Amino acid sequence: MNPVIIPNSEWLAMLTALVATSAPWNGAKVHLYQNNFVLGPTMTLANFTEADFTGYAASSAVTWGTPGYLPNGTAVVTGDTKQFQVASTPTTFNTVYGWYLTDSTGTTLLFARTFDTPVVLSAALQILDVLPAYPAYLTQ
Repeated sequence: MNPVIIPNSEWLAMLTALVATSAPWNGAKVHLYQNNFVLGPTMTLANFTEADFTGYAASSAVTWGTPGYLPNGTAVVTGDTKQFQVASTPTTFNTVYGWYLTDSTGTTLLFARTFDTPVVLSAALQILDVLPAYPAYLTQ
């Protein structure tokens, strides 16, 4: 079966609706995952093993920017950068394979992205910054 192709103008309209006040992505949170899972259209929250390094917590609510276009014409929306930091006296470390976005309650998976290379968090006060973006085109 041939794929359905959505024009960039319609993607922009959909992204604008998704991040509007009281829309599905309003209040969304970024989570890190530590299992080497291959993303796919049938993925669920149960597929992810959430990070648990000392100091970890899911992000605060994402503040979305205004949707627009990349130089190649692809519609995109980005949120504010979310920072995750290992505590000053850690007892647990993780290798982080990517991030996923949930609704404000953490019960609905919205989308996910795998990093180009896993990020090893193995020392006190290490920082990992994530810029939530859809489409998730950015490296880490």
